[in-house]
Amino acid sequence: MNNNIKRGGMVAAALLVCLGLAVSAQGASFDCGKAGTEVEKMICTTALSELDDEMNVAYQWALMRVEDKRQVIKPQRTWLETRNACGVDMACLWDTYVQRIRTLEAQVKRPGCYTLEPILDGGTTGNVRPIEPVCKVLEQNLNRFCDQPPMVCGLKIAPEFRDKITLPKWTPIESKDNLALIEAFIRAPWQDSSNDGSDQRRWDENRPDIEKSLKKNQLFFMQSNLDLYNLGRAQPAYRLEYGNCKANNPDLNKREMWANLVIHPAAVQIQHAPEVVRSIFTQFRPLQHGPLGEVMLFEGKVYDYGMGSHEPENRVSDDTETAENRPWYIGLGVNRHERWSNGEDTLLHMDNICRFQYQPTQANQPAQGEAK
Repeated sequence: MNNNIKRGGMVAAALLVCLGLAVSAQGASFDCGKAGTEVEKMICTTALSELDDEMNVAYQWALMRVEDKRQVIKPQRTWLETRNACGVDMACLWDTYVQRIRTLEAQVKRPGCYTLEPILDGGTTGNVRPIEPVCKVLEQNLNRFCDQPPMVCGLKIAPEFRDKITLPKWTPIESKDNLALIEAFIRAPWQDSSNDGSDQRRWDENRPDIEKSLKKNQLFFMQSNLDLYNLGRAQPAYRLEYGNCKANNPDLNKREMWANLVIHPAAVQIQHAPEVVRSIFTQFRPLQHGPLGEVMLFEGKVYDYGMGSHEPENRVSDDTETAENRPWYIGLGVNRHERWSNGEDTLLHMDNICRFQYQPTQANQPAQGEAK
């Protein structure tokens, strides 16, 4: 979880993007307008408030992840007494928070290379959302493959989970004979939902890569029957892939590079058939206009997923990490699309269900002096 605590009284960077929570113990989650002690006032008016938010995330996440909540609650009460004993000593308070965050993180750390992260109900403050069953099962499944490269080019399902997680059965279609359908597929997400020419721009942007992949025999077009938006009815859908994911990611073959992958997945677009898209977008106002990425099914619902990487912000994690050697952040996200009403319109809403951080386990790293 938190690798980003800064030392020496510097402002704490937000630990998890879009994450924070309320906690039953005191903290930045309490009403600062009712802060009564000098410690509470100091938390509300200094950088400690951000650090306290991080502690709150770690605390409530630990409550969800441990089997015996008493192992979290009792030490938290003891920690509050220790924190309050610091008075208004900033250095003491800061170190007390840092140590508690690290303790909570260690308490919920699971063995494996994929770690489930908390997600907030809204923004950077609020309650951590309950863990959905799909996230628990997927985490177990992902960690069956820690001896293999990160799942950049497709999801693998371990035998013991194939009754819960399934991948669509796609039937290949000859790409060269269906170029008009492929163009309609690319344009379709904006048909009947916008008149600003987005469909033409989308085709102009995709056409060069599609034509290039076609010449290299790397354009793959497929069909299936799916309920992509979980509306209660499976309908014709297409999957378009162009480019070679494994060729685009040669470092997948080098396990010493797994922690620092710069991911370049092949372009994959999944969407209903053009006529279905037009019908759906006539009924519902879409909050996301574009096609989906790769999809899987869990308990009858469709989820799209994808793995990516980005360079961490300009910050350090500990005393040994520098701007030159800090690893890239590699993560896998899972989304669900479904009908949602805001009281005025019926929308097609995308919900981020699970988020996993990837970090190779020590057992998968080259030993010192080992040939790479």
